[in-house]
Amino acid sequence: MLGDASIDTQIEASNYAFALMHLGRSDEACQLLRTALAGLTNTHPRDDWSTEFTSISYNRCLMETKDVELIERARVALQRSWHEKYERLGETKPHALLALATLARATVLVGRRAEAKDLLTRLVRNSERRRTETASGNSFRDSATSAWIEGRTTVGDEIPGYRDLALMHAQDAELESALRVSELARDRTLRDHFADQEWRRTKVPEAARSRLEAMAEGIQELDERIAVAPDVVERIRLESERTLAVSEKGRLERELRSSLDLGELDQRPPTLDELRAHLADNTALVSVLHSGETWWALVILHDAPAQFVVFPDPDIGRNAAAWLGRLRGDPVRAWPMERERLAVGPARPAGATGAYLDTEELARRLERSLMAPLRPAIGARRRLVFVGDEELVGVPLQALPLAQGLVVDRYAISYAPSLSTYARWQGTGQRGRHPRDLLAVGAIDYRPVATGSPDDPIAAGMQYAAEHPLPYAREEIAAISSLFPPARTQVWTGAHATKAALRLASHSGELRRYRFVHIAAHAWAQAGQPESAAIALGGRDDDAPAQHAMTAAELAGLRMNADLIVLSACDTGLGHFEHGQGLLGLAYAGLAAGNRAALLSLWPIADDTTALFMTRLYERMRSGADPVLALAETQRAFRQSRDPRLADPIVWAPFVIYGGY
Repeated sequence: MLGDASIDTQIEASNYAFALMHLGRSDEACQLLRTALAGLTNTHPRDDWSTEFTSISYNRCLMETKDVELIERARVALQRSWHEKYERLGETKPHALLALATLARATVLVGRRAEAKDLLTRLVRNSERRRTETASGNSFRDSATSAWIEGRTTVGDEIPGYRDLALMHAQDAELESALRVSELARDRTLRDHFADQEWRRTKVPEAARSRLEAMAEGIQELDERIAVAPDVVERIRLESERTLAVSEKGRLERELRSSLDLGELDQRPPTLDELRAHLADNTALVSVLHSGETWWALVILHDAPAQFVVFPDPDIGRNAAAWLGRLRGDPVRAWPMERERLAVGPARPAGATGAYLDTEELARRLERSLMAPLRPAIGARRRLVFVGDEELVGVPLQALPLAQGLVVDRYAISYAPSLSTYARWQGTGQRGRHPRDLLAVGAIDYRPVATGSPDDPIAAGMQYAAEHPLPYAREEIAAISSLFPPARTQVWTGAHATKAALRLASHSGELRRYRFVHIAAHAWAQAGQPESAAIALGGRDDDAPAQHAMTAAELAGLRMNADLIVLSACDTGLGHFEHGQGLLGLAYAGLAAGNRAALLSLWPIADDTTALFMTRLYERMRSGADPVLALAETQRAFRQSRDPRLADPIVWAPFVIYGGY
């Protein structure tokens, strides 16, 4: 229709070539990309983005041919292309980063591993510089470095990045460097949020701090408005406004650093020695990463060298996701394949070696592939802090089987978004000084609210809450509040359990006074829009839906200081996993608000059994057990109950502690 010389024709040829590569038809793809590149080079300037991208893609295609001479030719061309791009554009521009990552991959393929490692080190350094230059103000949507951390481009092609470099360091017994790079691939938004607060509090003069805090509050308000905006056009307008606000805040911060010599944010990951310093003898830190086809872990103990563990099963993540889906009641089918691989899909795939695995078989397979390789490194420790990756984020390891019993019978497990976040809480000396013990919120008589747009998830969530009462939430709040002295307890129920009350207590500083904050209510997750995940609260009947719902964006903006926030509702531990950011949603928000940890649920939970579970949990915490041990003891007690309903893992296994314990 447009002819061979049209840029649209050449772009479509490139897209078709990508499809051919994914089908394994590399020879056809390379020929098509070579033709497209020739056409673009002859008709468009050499700095045109499509020409540059097609050139990189062609050389990457050559690497798929398995021909050593062609791969070396591609490597030389990519090296030349990378030098030209960083000299013309700068090292931190996306095309230069893509060229550098592709060059690193070609260098690995031709067997020059040390050189590839140096290139990846440069890639990580340049990506970090780019992240600083394009900071997005600690929002849920800060994903500037995700591609380089995940090792995948926007079109789905694999490239080497942070995780590949971390694995190379670990393979070379450079565990300190492996730790540093792997931590750069963790919860960057949350850590930036804390570092920004600490920098303003300790380094910035009062007058300038007031200006910066006003700007930060303005950005937070925009985040909250974006979270409840059902209209796409309105969301785009607000995000544009937010971009300008972030830019202005960044400009002021740069001016302050320059004029007052205030220094940069402290974003340095902890060292192995710093992690060991606050680690109890009976605790093991387990940090798991996924690099290409390899799942691996660093295990850190107080009194022994760190250990590098490689898991033999490349399908651990697929196994974990299928098992969690089955626990949630989803119709997931995972099929055993040749060479002990695993495939997931509704129909039996070609090459399957048996029927799809049931829930127990998936659990046994996951224990063999994940927990069994870790046990020699963990040794006699009975407390685990687990930092997962990809599908291993949000998996209830405590419900996995052992040779005798379950994992929960042997270990008390907590989960952390990163070792850096965990270490941050271990060094604080402010815990245990709360003037009050408990703020309990919930027991709401939900009623239909004023409806908004039919596409508004908040209106839909509030309507669901109105149609599904929680009669035992009132008993739950009454039971746990009775465990603490009345003078040290505050209870907000019914129409008083509102978002407005929480925000008012936040602004006044009252919310920072409680050791435990407990919310018993309905909640919902939003995988594609994690800032819009929300907790359904009370209010007036004529309030708009958004006035009843505390979104994750709003929760993150509260000023809290609890040892533990308990979100006693369905699916509060679900969210959107983003590479480099961690689990976004209510889990992120509970920590961003300033709490040490959050107790979350991984699937829908029953009203009556949850009320009993929470009462038993608080009884143990009231007696002095820390939240992780109290949770493990409560889960063990339920598991051993003579009541088959209480003993069912569906009742006790969804609860996890996420944060700094």
